[in-house]
Amino acid sequence: MVANRKLLTAGGVILIVVLLIGAFSLGVYIGRYGVTAEGLHYQAAGGIPQIDRSRLVRPEGIPEGEPDIVGMIRASSRDGIQIATQQGPKWIKVDEKTSIMEISGIELILKDLRPRDLIAVFGELTIDDGSTLLATHVVRLPQR
Repeated sequence: MVANRKLLTAGGVILIVVLLIGAFSLGVYIGRYGVTAEGLHYQAAGGIPQIDRSRLVRPEGIPEGEPDIVGMIRASSRDGIQIATQQGPKWIKVDEKTSIMEISGIELILKDLRPRDLIAVFGELTIDDGSTLLATHVVRLPQR
């Protein structure tokens, strides 16, 4: 009888530990990726910094108007960039016609862009779920 009680107690302790680990993991996941009304969406740790666009000086080569997407780079490949935005993850297609530059107007190449860089993207939305943009201009913004 005592042996059964010890096994039952040990099983209860193990069950409680597993539940605590699960609750902690969920909290970390939500803290890292965020929660919106539409459900879980990726956001960089701490959220996406807001840009004060009134202080930006537009050098030659950067299109007029507001960028189509502003976000933080998560990853890049030879044909595109994945960014985290306030609306969730977006895929930016980059081709040979895409102009990539610093906010100062200095020309860059795709390999110059690094994860956690803030970028403004000008381009055309592709016909899909609204998460892909064919970029005409990518501008790396200053870090805060």
